[in-house]
Amino acid sequence: MSRSWMNLPNEAANNTLNEIPASSLIQINQVLMAAHIRVDSSYAKLQHAEALVAHMEMQLSIEV
Repeated sequence: MSRSWMNLPNEAANNTLNEIPASSLIQINQVLMAAHIRVDSSYAKLQHAEALVAHMEMQLSIEV
Protein backbone atom coordinates (compact mmCIF):
# COMPACT_ATOMS: atom_id res chain seq x y z
CA MET A 1 0.00 0.00 0.00
CA SER A 2 1.35 3.39 -0.97
CA ARG A 3 1.87 5.94 1.77
CA SER A 4 1.66 8.87 -0.64
CA TRP A 5 -1.90 9.69 0.49
CA MET A 6 -0.51 10.24 3.99
CA ASN A 7 1.73 13.03 2.68
CA LEU A 8 -1.11 14.98 1.04
CA PRO A 9 -2.20 16.91 4.17
CA ASN A 10 1.40 17.87 4.91
CA GLU A 11 1.95 19.04 1.33
CA ALA A 12 -1.30 21.03 1.37
CA ALA A 13 -0.30 22.76 4.60
CA ASN A 14 3.17 23.57 3.26
CA ASN A 15 1.72 24.95 0.02
CA THR A 16 -0.77 27.10 1.92
CA LEU A 17 1.90 28.53 4.21
CA ASN A 18 4.26 29.15 1.29
CA GLU A 19 1.64 31.34 -0.38
CA ILE A 20 1.61 33.75 2.58
CA PRO A 21 4.21 36.52 2.72
CA ALA A 22 6.67 35.83 5.57
CA SER A 23 6.02 39.27 7.06
CA SER A 24 2.28 38.66 7.44
CA LEU A 25 2.11 37.13 10.90
CA ILE A 26 -1.62 37.79 11.12
CA GLN A 27 -2.30 35.75 7.99
CA ILE A 28 0.02 32.98 9.15
CA ASN A 29 -1.79 32.88 12.51
CA GLN A 30 -5.20 32.77 10.79
CA VAL A 31 -4.14 29.88 8.54
CA LEU A 32 -2.67 27.95 11.47
CA MET A 33 -5.81 28.47 13.57
CA ALA A 34 -8.02 27.28 10.69
CA ALA A 35 -5.78 24.22 10.25
CA HIS A 36 -5.97 23.53 13.99
CA ILE A 37 -9.77 23.59 13.83
CA ARG A 38 -9.77 21.23 10.82
CA VAL A 39 -7.40 18.80 12.54
CA ASP A 40 -9.51 18.80 15.72
CA SER A 41 -12.66 18.23 13.68
CA SER A 42 -11.07 15.41 11.70
CA TYR A 43 -9.81 13.76 14.87
CA ALA A 44 -13.29 13.93 16.43
CA LYS A 45 -14.78 12.36 13.30
CA LEU A 46 -12.16 9.59 13.43
CA GLN A 47 -12.96 8.88 17.07
CA HIS A 48 -16.67 8.75 16.24
CA ALA A 49 -16.01 6.34 13.37
CA GLU A 50 -13.91 4.12 15.64
CA ALA A 51 -16.71 4.05 18.21
CA LEU A 52 -19.21 3.09 15.50
CA VAL A 53 -16.94 0.30 14.26
CA ALA A 54 -16.53 -1.03 17.80
CA HIS A 55 -20.31 -0.94 18.26
CA MET A 56 -20.88 -2.78 14.98
CA GLU A 57 -18.25 -5.39 15.89
CA MET A 58 -20.09 -6.04 19.13
CA GLN A 59 -23.48 -6.20 17.39
CA LEU A 60 -22.15 -8.63 14.77
CA SER A 61 -20.07 -10.63 17.28
CA ILE A 62 -16.89 -9.97 15.33
CA GLU A 63 -13.63 -10.52 17.17
CA VAL A 64 -10.53 -8.74 15.99
